[in-house]
Amino acid sequence: MRAFGGFEKGSEYYFHNHFFMARMGLLALILLLELKPMDTLIQWRIQLGKGKHPSTDPARPMATISIVQA
Repeated sequence: MRAFGGFEKGSEYYFHNHFFMARMGLLALILLLELKPMDTLIQWRIQLGKGKHPSTDPARPMATISIVQA
């Protein structure tokens, strides 16, 4: 809200602040890293709903992604 809503310092301040841009870049990276685990968990839930047993092979890479995100 502060960066885009016209409150306090305004967007010029935030978009010229390198620390802010680095934080937004890291947030984008974390969100991109989350896409594959989210898709896998959704697929597992669908398979369980159909009475099937999902493969847990992607669990280790998902754990690694979680560690990187943390």
